[in-house]
Amino acid sequence: MIDHIIQTDAALNPGNSGGPLINSDSEVIGVNTATIMQAQGLCFFHQHQFGKGYANMLIREGRVRKAYIGINMQDVNLHKRVINFIILK
Repeated sequence: MIDHIIQTDAALNPGNSGGPLINSDSEVIGVNTATIMQAQGLCFFHQHQFGKGYANMLIREGRVRKAYIGINMQDVNLHKRVINFIILK
């Protein structure tokens, strides 16, 4: 899971993560983060504010630390009897 990302229509080739995302005025607006090739090449970036914070953390500590609470979710198909029990309760 990656927090605070925005989808972009800019093409991002494998290996180009970490490079700047630049607008038509040549301003850096973000840091290219990830691409999902299996999903028609969806690409994502972090806004430049997050990139600055990560860069400062890398310079200061040598790594990026992020907090997490360890919760994952997934879709589960419930049996019709379970659904009816919950609805009728």
